Amino acid sequence: MAEACLIQSCPDVIRFSVVDPCTGEPQAGATNGHALACPRNWTAEPIIREGEASEFISDCGFVVARDKQDDQLNGWTLSFETAHRSNELQALLADETLIASGGQNIGTINLASLTCAAPDDSRVAVEAFYTTSRCTAAANHVRWYWGNAQFKITELDREGQLTFFRYTAETYPVLASGIDDGPYNDFPADVTAALAALPAGQYVNHLSFEEDITVSGSCGAIPVPAQV
Repeated sequence: MAEACLIQSCPDVIRFSVVDPCTGEPQAGATNGHALACPRNWTAEPIIREGEASEFISDCGFVVARDKQDDQLNGWTLSFETAHRSNELQALLADETLIASGGQNIGTINLASLTCAAPDDSRVAVEAFYTTSRCTAAANHVRWYWGNAQFKITELDREGQLTFFRYTAETYPVLASGIDDGPYNDFPADVTAALAALPAGQYVNHLSFEEDITVSGSCGAIPVPAQV
């Protein structure tokens, strides 16, 4: 029986974690994760490649045969705004190098390359937690997961006396075997089992599932634990 829920229009918390760009496996590290509980204008829009339509028209002007390929989901565009200046978040999502001073991160460096080899692009997994209501089963959140996103700062603007940043990403398919139980080892067991049951070499665009979970509302850098 399918569960029925209503979910909020914006997530309570967005979590990020550094992943291997080839396998999608989370990379453990004290500064490889980030939680953001104060975004604005969060959007998640599918990137659809429309199937081509073709017709065979006779010399008499009649359509003899008609066909249309299926539309294909190529990925997602993720975007959000924040007025919370965080050097750690900027370094994590925009693939920049932190500037440390006296034990504090005071800024970032955006590296460039004039050689034939482009700098490595940072990839992150993205989790968005939406509060549910009126569920037919015991679930208080819906979690959406994208396993391979590449972010850039696409806007730096001002509203009155406040400056805000817009981050935008395009997502890519990721190997199901690299997801396992999630970057923070907290996927429900049934979700992990469903991923493990997929054929070897299967790629995943995204997944979403209901769960009963307590989500931290804190903002800031968080460690990505060792994968189990």
